[in-house]
Amino acid sequence: MVSKIHEYTEPEAKSAIVWIIGEYGEKIKDCYKIFTEHFNFIEESDSVKLQILTTSVKMYLKMPEECEDMI
Repeated sequence: MVSKIHEYTEPEAKSAIVWIIGEYGEKIKDCYKIFTEHFNFIEESDSVKLQILTTSVKMYLKMPEECEDMI
């Protein structure tokens, strides 16, 4: 999935990927790097922005040291 993230352009697909990262981030290797490299808050649609905010909080709660900069 990670190698093909750039191929997903629909807001629903991007939201789903961001949700997966938020739910299972502690099990995904380099999830912070994946999240920050592939999703730009300013350029995304509103539905993806909402999911990015939610995922940022989830990741911070699960991994505070690694994700403090996001908050």
